[in-house]
Amino acid sequence: MMDERSTSAEDPELQVGSVVAERYLISHILGEGGMGVVYGARHVELGTQVAIKVIRRDLCNDDGCVQRFLHEARTASAMRHPNLVHVFDLGRLPDQRPYMVMPLLEGLDLQQWLDQRGPESPAQVAELLRGAASGLDALHARGLVHRDVKPANIYIPVEAGRNQPSVLMDFGLAALERVGSRLTKMGVVVGTPEYLPPECADGTKADVSGDVYSLAVVAYELISGELPFNAEKRVVLLADKMSLDAPELSTAAGSWVGPELDALFAEALSRTQSRRPTSCGSFVERLAAASHAPNPAKVAVAKRKATLLGQPATPPEAPALVRTDPPSGAVRHVEVIRRSSSPRQQVAAIDLATVADLASAEVAKARASKRPRTPHLATRDKIPLPESPSRRRRAWIVGIALGAVALALLLYLIAN
Repeated sequence: MMDERSTSAEDPELQVGSVVAERYLISHILGEGGMGVVYGARHVELGTQVAIKVIRRDLCNDDGCVQRFLHEARTASAMRHPNLVHVFDLGRLPDQRPYMVMPLLEGLDLQQWLDQRGPESPAQVAELLRGAASGLDALHARGLVHRDVKPANIYIPVEAGRNQPSVLMDFGLAALERVGSRLTKMGVVVGTPEYLPPECADGTKADVSGDVYSLAVVAYELISGELPFNAEKRVVLLADKMSLDAPELSTAAGSWVGPELDALFAEALSRTQSRRPTSCGSFVERLAAASHAPNPAKVAVAKRKATLLGQPATPPEAPALVRTDPPSGAVRHVEVIRRSSSPRQQVAAIDLATVADLASAEVAKARASKRPRTPHLATRDKIPLPESPSRRRRAWIVGIALGAVALALLLYLIAN
């Protein structure tokens, strides 16, 4: 589920080899978040691998945090959906700290995916987010809002070497709604600022459109490698969201992003909630459709290239120049992209590769127009071909070299 680390000596009850509730054998620590620590364990009777999330020791005396933790577990247990993480056990340690037990998933969360693999094509991003969007729509149908949609909370399980549909994690902030948290009543900003919708900047409670906004920010980041809004100070970041429109996706990802994608993200990241897509599922479906729409800039380049090469002008699909399994003719483009270190360099690499192809085609066309035509075999022996200038030049060079050798030999004989 996360990078494995050794267990902390500060928690003697959860050391490697210790047993929780007489059935879960702790094997390692998976990671630590704001609310709790997650351990890898094995069921001693069934042999199945599980993940155990335990509330942090410094929060166990905070009644509000404990209630939020318990309601998160109950929410995840009640939501029987393939794209929502399922909690199947809840209990307390001897010191009364609550814990929840979930299946142990092998794979990457989308933050790790982005860090390791870099930006993806819009079509690939739509596939990565399809499962999480379905899970969010299921939450919304139950009257819940997640309120913390971000790459680290969307998990891509891997089974038998294949990526499975994404799974939505961490319902802690969704549980606050049912708890009736004092934080939401006081208007305190809760969630991750980079992914929060603008209306939450003043503590306004998020609704379904807020989760749509957050999912669109995740998609924007996965495609471009950049956040639409980013600032070191949280206050500045939230103020920008409230007062400025999000930059167009093509500004961050490059001109190869078509106008339909720009229009979709302008709606999904709008400061006006009613302009956003009505559900997370509809946003992802529109993202997939816009990903395959012809890009006028790319179509123009394709037509020019086809004209120069004398080939049919068939507009390429939008994800043709992406880091996926390419056709043999696109290997050079993909290698250029993989060697680039940033999204802007990737776009520049694609543009330079396209320009190089067009230049090669121009040179080939020019050479073809200047090359003398070879006579037909039946008349080749009757029509003398003009002597090549390079051939005459080589003959002159050989003659001069032989003359120099002869002169040196003559001087040698005279001297002796």
